[in-house]
Amino acid sequence: MKEPNAMALPGGYVYFSRGILPLANSEAELAGVLGHEIIHAHKRHSIKAMRKGIFPAILQIPGEIINVVISPQLGNLINTPIKYTGELFSSNYSRKNEKEADKFGVALSAKSGYEPLALVKMLNKLEKIAKLSSDEEAKFSFFDSHPMTAKRESDIQKRVKKLEVADVNPIIKDQNVFLKKLDGISLSGNPAHGVFQDYVFLHPDMGFVIEFPKDWLTSNSPEMVGAVDSTKSAQLFMGVKAEQKKPSIYAEETKKELPLDDIVLINDKKIKINGNEGYIISMGSKEAEEKMIIHMLWLNMGKYTFQILAAGDESYNEILKKSVLSIRPITKKEKKSVKATVLRIVEAKENETLTSLSERTKNVLNLEYLSIINELEVSTKLSKGQLIKIGKEETYPE
Repeated sequence: MKEPNAMALPGGYVYFSRGILPLANSEAELAGVLGHEIIHAHKRHSIKAMRKGIFPAILQIPGEIINVVISPQLGNLINTPIKYTGELFSSNYSRKNEKEADKFGVALSAKSGYEPLALVKMLNKLEKIAKLSSDEEAKFSFFDSHPMTAKRESDIQKRVKKLEVADVNPIIKDQNVFLKKLDGISLSGNPAHGVFQDYVFLHPDMGFVIEFPKDWLTSNSPEMVGAVDSTKSAQLFMGVKAEQKKPSIYAEETKKELPLDDIVLINDKKIKINGNEGYIISMGSKEAEEKMIIHMLWLNMGKYTFQILAAGDESYNEILKKSVLSIRPITKKEKKSVKATVLRIVEAKENETLTSLSERTKNVLNLEYLSIINELEVSTKLSKGQLIKIGKEETYPE
């Protein structure tokens, strides 16, 4: 996940997104955020938030798209990963919860031997990054509803004055050692998980390409990749089956679960796509007013069996069908086109500025972003050998 975030899940699990790591300039900063999230977990804030229903989903796929035509069980199966993912990426706690996590989180950092005020530095950077982001990216923000206000910062600083930092050794005290450990982190989508180039999804490792409808909202998770129409009237998702069976076997298993009293099979046949064996089922509702259409495809390609599900209003039929049938092996040219923006740690020359260093090293990151993650003004004179974070666009290795 390239967006900066940290989250505490029910059961005590705490996660940092990959995107939060480039912001840190010391282990103490990460420890501060970790302490904050541990308190959220310890105080069961996420459980309380979910009970109050204040966790919004990123993508709220209307269940009726699937449920009307197939079964509620299958509809829930398709919808759950997206809704669940949305809940995990939220950080929508109450002000009281945030204050509590700040108060006890900095105490936890101090007891662990870390400078507790490092949390304030990290929170300020996180907020600045959130302000740089677009509306869509801001949905993932650590600050989607509770910004780093002057009062919040003041409360943390007052609390820190009462704390004594334990005399224990953090793992990494040398900032340069810490910074070098960040070298190579992907700042964009990780090509190993597949990447979107506009509306085309390419997976260099699994060796396939699929084209999604233009201007749809896309989503890529370990479970599936897909897209939703902006009006949420149609969706298309694909994943990989755990076992590689004949597509016809998966189709027969699915047909046994279909509520035939409610649907009509429009298409039910073996097909070949680019020479690969597949099976497609197309169906619609018997209720005239519903006018829903669903295409389900299983395809053996390489060493994988892909499953694609497209569903929506009848008016989307041709668009969905075109996308479903667009899956194909990736070409060598397409594979070479897959690039990633990677964080690199470079040494500055005497009296360079971030601007001149950026030009010399062919940095591809926004200068304002570069200024935030390095905690330096763009015009600051750098010293020889000073380590600076930049972004490089690199071709994904074959």
